[in-house]
Amino acid sequence: MEHLTQLALGLEVQSSQGGLDLLDTPRSLDVFSEERYAPCANPLMDQFIISNFTTTDSPKRDPMQENLEAGKNTYVYDAHTYHTKVPPAAIVRLIEHYTQPGEIVLDPFCGSGMTGVAALQAHRKPMLIDLSPAATLIAYNFLTPIDGRAYFAAIDRVLATLREEELSLYGTHCRTCGKLVPMEYMVWSYALVCEFCGKEFVLWDVARDEHTDVRESKIRTEFDCPFCATHLQKRKLSRTTLYPVQVVCGHSLHNA
Repeated sequence: MEHLTQLALGLEVQSSQGGLDLLDTPRSLDVFSEERYAPCANPLMDQFIISNFTTTDSPKRDPMQENLEAGKNTYVYDAHTYHTKVPPAAIVRLIEHYTQPGEIVLDPFCGSGMTGVAALQAHRKPMLIDLSPAATLIAYNFLTPIDGRAYFAAIDRVLATLREEELSLYGTHCRTCGKLVPMEYMVWSYALVCEFCGKEFVLWDVARDEHTDVRESKIRTEFDCPFCATHLQKRKLSRTTLYPVQVVCGHSLHNA
């Protein structure tokens, strides 16, 4: 515990092999208020440990043997890119297996703070440490509660202020209603040249294989030339010009 507290406080802790210090934060950075987050040595860490640490031993658990699977397509996972990010949904199950509600979960290499997010979801108390200022900043903002209504109200004010400029940069005339609306996205496709008749055609027009479920839709790799009807393989054809083939605006999304 003493070693852990020293490391959290930013004291000089020598490695067991007498190498470089694990952490040697310049003392000039040690200017703190009562904020819980500090981008360097945190003098409140020992107080946090003492006030939350319990001497009650958790029940001994057997090693977890089940496979863990978790999707990455979540708001928390996508909110900020980080190279070692792990989905919190997978970490929650580990925390619930090895700890009891209310216990401390320590992550001394916290990265973007996904272990902290998982600990809060499992009603544990996370203690996150990282040598990277970027990592601790990202982790802090992931775990700090905010006023959701005030946040969205601020976003609405910004959007209202920039609406005219947004239309001038990303506006398009909707092909359905004819109004100038913000463009959500544009699909581009390249043209190919038939190796037999030499005529050009747009890949999107010829090779598109659409289904009700967009995940099943695809671009075929083999198709017939729309001019000479010869069976073609996409990989053997020469590409030419890029064309915008589909413009999607708010109207088309809401009425799809």
